Amino acid sequence: MSHANELVQVVSQLASVRELSAVTQIIRTAARRLTSADGVTFVLRDGAHCFYADEDAIAPLWKGRRFPLHDCVSGWVMRRRQPTVIPDIYDDPRVPQEAYRSTFVRSMAMVPVNQDEPVGAIGAYWATLYTVSPTELHTLTTLAESASLALANVKLYEELRTALARERAARQVAEEEAAARERFLAVVSHELRQPLQAALGALELMSRRASREKGIHARELLERQIHQMARVVDDLLDSSKIVRGEVEIRREVVDVRQLVRDAIEVSFTPANDGRVNSTLPETPVWVSADGSRLRQVFQNLLSNAEKFSPSDTPIALTVGGEQGYAVIAVKDQGIGMDAASVPRMFELFARADDRVAGYGIGLAVVRRLVELHGGTVHAHSQGLGTGSEFVVRLPLATTSG
Repeated sequence: MSHANELVQVVSQLASVRELSAVTQIIRTAARRLTSADGVTFVLRDGAHCFYADEDAIAPLWKGRRFPLHDCVSGWVMRRRQPTVIPDIYDDPRVPQEAYRSTFVRSMAMVPVNQDEPVGAIGAYWATLYTVSPTELHTLTTLAESASLALANVKLYEELRTALARERAARQVAEEEAAARERFLAVVSHELRQPLQAALGALELMSRRASREKGIHARELLERQIHQMARVVDDLLDSSKIVRGEVEIRREVVDVRQLVRDAIEVSFTPANDGRVNSTLPETPVWVSADGSRLRQVFQNLLSNAEKFSPSDTPIALTVGGEQGYAVIAVKDQGIGMDAASVPRMFELFARADDRVAGYGIGLAVVRRLVELHGGTVHAHSQGLGTGSEFVVRLPLATTSG
């Protein structure tokens, strides 16, 4: 194959390349073969440095190393935007001779890649004094021009691939958000419809002038269902405020133990209030906080534990201190979580298991309220069927006054 035909074949091959490593490999191999050089390097501009990205030579040169632009010939041709031929490297002040003494190089030629705005350079080296012919220099220049186009194609391809990946990711997020909203609306509709139907049934029973005992039962049922609906609406309003950043914290120094006791009393009816095994210290655990908001945090955690665990299993709640923090842990023996679910448990509308009722707001409210108090909350589980634990850490107050 003639020199010209081989050069055309290389240029054609570069047109279909989509990776930088393929460009440098094709160029260095072709440059060495077409110029009969003893070595070829492909240099990339890296800010104020030259990066020797690839090489094909009879002995090692500088692959993988970086040099300042002002300290090497490749930097010189990129800064001057012109090729250069150096018959004897030991007789040219532009050459950092100490860097070459351990190499085989005696003569060299260097051309910039993209002469208008150089992004790299191609260097050819000979082990003996060598006179580079105009044809060889033209070959190196042609390869440099082809490399410039190939690098532009690689960059364009990478940008296009990145843009497509971002578009796919954005579309996936939008689809997941839409699906989450649909699930949320379905669950909230169920959460509101169920107590509403029960409340309507109680009202109907009361309207029939039922016995006193049935009337009292109907009234209790009505009150309970109205409280449940109010809880759903409160959580919806809180989540909306959180999204808009409108939650206010009114701080005072409060005892965590009392807030926990209040949360247990509100969360459980007298019939099952013994379900919570609480372990509280004998001395107060003071924190600077909005008492009503922290009580809401503990109520949500207890409600979550009750919802996702069998009714005959206990719920453990402990309060303690650790390195300047109050530590509150709520642990159940329920359905647990798999490893993939744990990190997203505090995301809005996230749910541990679609088979269990819940609208995925409570834990999101918990995380935001805890963070507003300067604390953290983490979820732990050994896997499905092993139960879950939620641990809240809040900075301790320095005084009770």
